Amino acid sequence: MDRVREWLTFFSNSGQTDSGVSVIREELGKVSVPGVETAALQAEFDAATSNPNPATRKKLAAELLKKLPSQ
Repeated sequence: MDRVREWLTFFSNSGQTDSGVSVIREELGKVSVPGVETAALQAEFDAATSNPNPATRKKLAAELLKKLPSQ
């Protein structure tokens, strides 16, 4: 979980993806968030990482980050 939060924090600040995208997506699939399906989290991640607009990528990543438990 820390790894996912760290990567999303970097991504929400920079809007830049790196080679960790597939690993982080897989890790996100192991995250349990009450009231949110894992597939929905992954869909939001995919939308954020594939968006062509850097500002939108950052915004979507920040929104996803807020949904993740702090620990």
